[in-house]
Amino acid sequence: MKKIYNRNKNVYDALQERLDFVFNNFKYVYVCFSGGKDSGILLNAVLDYKREHNIKEKIGVLYRDYECDYTYTQEYVKNMIESNIDDIEPYWICVPCSIPSP
Repeated sequence: MKKIYNRNKNVYDALQERLDFVFNNFKYVYVCFSGGKDSGILLNAVLDYKREHNIKEKIGVLYRDYECDYTYTQEYVKNMIESNIDDIEPYWICVPCSIPSP
């Protein structure tokens, strides 16, 4: 079945509809946050939605630390967690980075 999108709706409005669905149908909401652009935008959008709708439950935020990320990425992740700690429940999972030998 082919998904048909409403071409008269912008991306922001479509995101708000999806967040309405998520928050109205699930007790727990989690965001997998990599520290990249896309997951950063998603996390900020979810937090904005939570605050605008006075949702009291914390958002679970999973960050998988491969122990080989860029320093600025790790600083961004730490900053996002610290500055939003009242609204999130962070899960910082360390997964060692390894490169197979040739």
